[in-house]
Amino acid sequence: MEYVDYAMPLRVLDSDTLSYLHQKKAVSRGHLEKKDLAGGEFLSQFSKEDRLLPVITLVLYCGEAPWDGARRLHELLDLELIPDRLKECVADYPIHILDVCHTPDERLREFPPDICFMLLCIKYAKDKEAFARLRELTGSAIVSEDTYETIAEYLGEPELLENGGQAEKGGKDMCEAIRALVEDGRNEGLRQGIEQGIEQGIQLAKQVFRLADEGVDWGEIAKRLSISEKEVEQILN
Repeated sequence: MEYVDYAMPLRVLDSDTLSYLHQKKAVSRGHLEKKDLAGGEFLSQFSKEDRLLPVITLVLYCGEAPWDGARRLHELLDLELIPDRLKECVADYPIHILDVCHTPDERLREFPPDICFMLLCIKYAKDKEAFARLRELTGSAIVSEDTYETIAEYLGEPELLENGGQAEKGGKDMCEAIRALVEDGRNEGLRQGIEQGIEQGIQLAKQVFRLADEGVDWGEIAKRLSISEKEVEQILN
């Protein structure tokens, strides 16, 4: 996500609770089919030995501004009027936020190689110089097919799917795709620069002709527009 959800602890709590309830329903369904419970276990359809798989939710935040939202449930609660002896009775719920753009590269490199590559792609998507050095920053440009598609979708570059080379040991090699993206960025910057220069030239010529029509001499035109008299002459002739 690229925006700060200031109610994120509630959102994560709801998602995690639903995950546990889904697991519990699956366990209960198995007991109903086997008819192997009695007493209190039958009423809850959950035995004393049953266990659920732990759920860990990681919020991937990709915004340019640092995350400034709550990181635990207590930060959303108004606890000022609650006596200190009761505050510890109010259940808290910490959440895990990965603020990609403000996490040191060293920390991102602790993730598996292809995930690390994806996170650094996100972090440096708007920094073309760093983006061009992703292989150097990550140590590898080989990612899984799924990670490759995720990167292409995040960058909004569907043509990226056509530029990735197949790696010898499986997966996709991002090197060619990175080169293509950087080159496209350079070409786009050059095109924009040319267009901007043409537009500026047109506006300058209009100003020169307007002043000349008003009877202003060439020297004064050059002075007012901060150009040389030769440039004024070239425009008017």
